[in-house]
Amino acid sequence: MAVAEGLRASGAIEPRPADALLAELLAGFRARGDLVALGLILPARLADLGTDEDRTRLVTALRMVHAARRLPAAEQRRLGTVISALTGTATPAV
Repeated sequence: MAVAEGLRASGAIEPRPADALLAELLAGFRARGDLVALGLILPARLADLGTDEDRTRLVTALRMVHAARRLPAAEQRRLGTVISALTGTATPAV
């Protein structure tokens, strides 16, 4: 995980369009103390080296949180937007 963070910090991993949105979403989870959402998403996010497999792992974690429908409505919509940006699909229904 430290390797992925170092590569991101050095610019060796190309940022994805959804990275800023995901960072904002994670900050909201942290501010609310939503440990379940953080616990599901952070391992996949921190280990993301930018490969297709890592993207799939991250999207799977995001979809698990989205499917649980336990987020406030605004965060649920933003999560759908992040998933869509990572997969190149239309925004999932809330």
